[in-house]
Amino acid sequence: MRYPKLHEDVYVPTSWYIGHGRDDVCGGLAQIIKIKDDEKGGINSIFVYTTEHPNAGYNWSSLMGQQEKLEKEFGTKRAYPDPDYGSEEVGGY
Repeated sequence: MRYPKLHEDVYVPTSWYIGHGRDDVCGGLAQIIKIKDDEKGGINSIFVYTTEHPNAGYNWSSLMGQQEKLEKEFGTKRAYPDPDYGSEEVGGY
């Protein structure tokens, strides 16, 4: 498996969070802005962060395994933040 590159586009899935809806994101193409390797060794230690969802790290190995499926789902659509601030009041987390 190849190493991620800064500024490359990858597909990310839609993520909805109960209790911290401010981090909700609609999936699609997203640009990598940060790569973190926790140096444990192995491909599962690499996480990428994107412009569209900067507070969430995506496991690179897992994300790469989803690319074909996500491309079929989103095509040329870009990912975008879709915050739900109301869920934080209701969830009480």
